[in-house]
Amino acid sequence: LVPHAELARLAAAHAAAPDAAAKNALVECACRAYVGGAADVPNEWEAAKTRLLPQLWPLEKVKAKQATLPPGVVLPHCGLHGEADASVYDVAVVLVCDFAPETNVKGAPSLETCVLSRDVAAWGSDCGDWTNALRVSLSNLRDRTKRREALETFSARWEHHASGCGSTTWRDRYDAARCALLPSVVARRKREDGRPEPGAHVCVFAARGCALAATSKNALGLCYLGDVVHTKIGPTGDGLSRRAYRLVKVKMPGTRGAAASHPLVQKAGEAMTWKWLAYAPSPSSGEFSVPTNASQIDELLKCLEEGRACPVFGPTEDERKDAARMAAFEGVKAQGNAAFASGKWLDAIQAYDRAIQIVADAAADQRPMFVEQPRPLAAAHANAALCFLRLEAEMDDEKKKKNLAAEALRRALAAAEADAHYAKAHDRCAKAFEL
Repeated sequence: LVPHAELARLAAAHAAAPDAAAKNALVECACRAYVGGAADVPNEWEAAKTRLLPQLWPLEKVKAKQATLPPGVVLPHCGLHGEADASVYDVAVVLVCDFAPETNVKGAPSLETCVLSRDVAAWGSDCGDWTNALRVSLSNLRDRTKRREALETFSARWEHHASGCGSTTWRDRYDAARCALLPSVVARRKREDGRPEPGAHVCVFAARGCALAATSKNALGLCYLGDVVHTKIGPTGDGLSRRAYRLVKVKMPGTRGAAASHPLVQKAGEAMTWKWLAYAPSPSSGEFSVPTNASQIDELLKCLEEGRACPVFGPTEDERKDAARMAAFEGVKAQGNAAFASGKWLDAIQAYDRAIQIVADAAADQRPMFVEQPRPLAAAHANAALCFLRLEAEMDDEKKKKNLAAEALRRALAAAEADAHYAKAHDRCAKAFEL
């Protein structure tokens, strides 16, 4: 039943197990994996809940698994903070039933069975739903972490390279999940030598059993991180993610509602939560890039050795913000156009005002939008002016009609100020003057 090479590997793992409990757990795991063929997710919630753990899968793996499932069965998953759409990340959170021995025995088979929608349905009201199962799995992960850290052989959560880059030390296939889903693990990382680390926390969920972290202003640490991820782990095929993420604090989505109560919304202080964002450096703030290939690594090291300014690879944080603002502007402007087409003048005005505020915020951050091509901003002002003209035409109260005409004029003048060559701006100024 078991190939000779696998049998030899298991025998070596059994001999290396530290105690009888670990040996018995290895035998149980091997029987499930090689004799039973696979470990099925238990149909009873009581039997399943103690084995549940959260795991990170690449999005491609999630899609590939879903493609193999029969109609009506799905692989439940979410983003790192509980988002229904996980596409903003390159990994997703799934649930697994883990049947492998918890003790880290070299050569032990990894036996994790993903939880499907039919498993959650079988658990019924005892479980509730997949989100509640995820909540239980996070509690299991915390308990597993405590047990692992209580072992005499465990000394610290992180071990640091001379560059300051840290790598996790649990090495039990859940290192990446811990760092991603319990972000305080990364936020509390400190170098053994006590040297301060300026900058934001940057982390790569490199493999299931390995996460690497440095800070955004530590050029050498980021260089080492990129080297390990892209030239050491990447080529092995065992990698989970090559994307670097920045850990930030954001305002809590609210004290009530599903978003605030989701188990992956982790508190980071009073009314604040942790948030992972794709990392892009801000050179103006003294941040550095994470290199993604050998030539970039060599170039960075040479600059550091010679004391020259380090190059920035790929998009910067400022460029990322610019792109996000532009997308937000286009989105709310489109909402305004849709509301206008439906005759919902007030809704349209609110949407155009949100678009205009995005531009104002960018200017306040010294990242002005539409400097060379001001027409989109002028159009937002002019469209708002037209909405006020339509409201004026429908109003019977003379005093309110005058106020609406005055506001239409103010908006049309703002459009002309933004783009003096915009004919619609001048046309709406003229129509407002006539009222």
